[in-house]
Amino acid sequence: MSRPPNNNRKDANGDAARVHVEHSAGGVVFRAPDRRVFIGLIKDSYHKWTFPKGHLEKGETPAQAALRETHEEMGLKRLRLVAPLGSISIKFKDRFVHVGETVQKRIDFFLMETPAGERGKPQRGEGINEIRWVPFRQAVRAASYKNVQPIIKKAVVHIEAMIKANNDRQQK
Repeated sequence: MSRPPNNNRKDANGDAARVHVEHSAGGVVFRAPDRRVFIGLIKDSYHKWTFPKGHLEKGETPAQAALRETHEEMGLKRLRLVAPLGSISIKFKDRFVHVGETVQKRIDFFLMETPAGERGKPQRGEGINEIRWVPFRQAVRAASYKNVQPIIKKAVVHIEAMIKANNDRQQK
C-alpha cells in the first residue's frame, strides 16, 4: 500500500525530495525432511539471497500478503503460518515504479512451514532466479542483506523451540 510522497524532505541540492512510503510483507519458510531443518532463500533480481516479500494488496493483512507473496515467489503449494517475526525498514532508490526516487519501505516478516517434500519453483517472471534451502542455523550467514539478520535470528529461536517441544513430547 503506497502513501503519498512526503515532500517536506530536501535532497542534496536543497530541492524537495519525493519519498514514497510503502508497506510489504514476506515469509521465512522452513521445511524439515529427515528431521533436519532447512530455511528457504530466493536469489532476487539483484542476485542477492533473501526472502520472498511484496506489497500488500487492497484489503490484505500483512500475514495474508506474506503467504501470497511467498507462495507466488517460491512456488510452494502448501504453507502454514507459524508466527510473526517482526519488521524491518529499508530505504532505496526505486528502479521500477518511481524510477530514481527514494522509497521508504516497512517489511513485516512471518515464519512459515512447508511440508518436507516441497522444494518450490522460482518465479522467474519476477526476477527470482533460484531457490536455495540451507540448514536453518546457517541462514544468517547465507542471507546477503544484513538488515534481515535479526529476523532470521528470531526464526531460528522459534524453530529451536519447536524442535525442543517436539523432542520433549516424544520422550514422554
